[in-house]
Amino acid sequence: MILLEDLFLISGAIALFLYGLKILSNGISEVAGEKMKRIVQKTTSNRLTAVGAGALCTAVAQSSVATNMIVITFVEKGVLNFISACAVIMGTNIGTTITAQLVSLSTVSEFDICAIGGLISFIGFLLTLSKNKKRVAIGSAMLGFGFIFTGIKLLTEGVERLKAYSFFTALFLVENPLLLLLNGFFITAVLQSSSVVTSILTVLASIGILKFQNATFIILGANIGTCLPVIFASLSMSKESIKSAVFNIAFNIFGSIIFFVPLVFFGDFICSLPVFSYGAGRAIANFHTLFNIAVCLILLPVLKRFCAICERVTEKIFFDFNNAKGKKAFLPKGKVVKKGEI
Repeated sequence: MILLEDLFLISGAIALFLYGLKILSNGISEVAGEKMKRIVQKTTSNRLTAVGAGALCTAVAQSSVATNMIVITFVEKGVLNFISACAVIMGTNIGTTITAQLVSLSTVSEFDICAIGGLISFIGFLLTLSKNKKRVAIGSAMLGFGFIFTGIKLLTEGVERLKAYSFFTALFLVENPLLLLLNGFFITAVLQSSSVVTSILTVLASIGILKFQNATFIILGANIGTCLPVIFASLSMSKESIKSAVFNIAFNIFGSIIFFVPLVFFGDFICSLPVFSYGAGRAIANFHTLFNIAVCLILLPVLKRFCAICERVTEKIFFDFNNAKGKKAFLPKGKVVKKGEI
């Protein structure tokens, strides 16, 4: 019975965290949605600034989905080409790591940052009572921001109580890197948010359940797992949407592969670097951010070629296959792709 209570508490904490992210994203989008669109449109002539625009918009809106939808809309209207869109998508992967950075602050600060979150959410609630639409949107964003920290506070308390159960700790104490990666993949596929998973890892590390080196492999899996909902959502959309989703998962698979081997053989050395010496919670958040920045820097010089490979893969898997079978799946507006059309 006590176990059920603990699981219910953790479920509620995760729900509150996700709800906080959702209403924060909605509030920011309502207040600054048009500005975000202008930023994306004006900064995509250069790949580096396109990455920066994607990171900035996602960090502010706390939703890579919102930024990606802006990108997809622009591609379909011909405002952006596919390569520029991919550069923005790379930036969204960096921007989405800000959540874990904020959460990690609550594990190292002497002052309970969750208390500040509570104050912000209370002020936000008062603003939502206003008749002014802009104030209501700002209040909604503040309310969501506070809910994120309240959710983390509840999550920390719930996880602390689960330390006594071996089945729970076994998920994170596995020494096999591949199993840890798969754990990260499946947990994130279920929760549909790498931000939540990384935040949970930060909490687990701060209370001594999880080693930083184990967390690095889980993060690699989480980055792949978070792409699945986007892939499934894109299947009923346009070709450009599917190509963008394929690029997103290819980006994360590529990054996980090039990081996996060094972590297996040089994990002790990597984990001892100064940037990871500020406590396990901060180290996890820093690794998540640096992973995405590093993959972006590696792919930017060869982005055109990488995009061409993603386009070919998309055509072979989603369009040529369905054309050969004579099916209409994965195609917008019920159209069948003709040979040579793509």
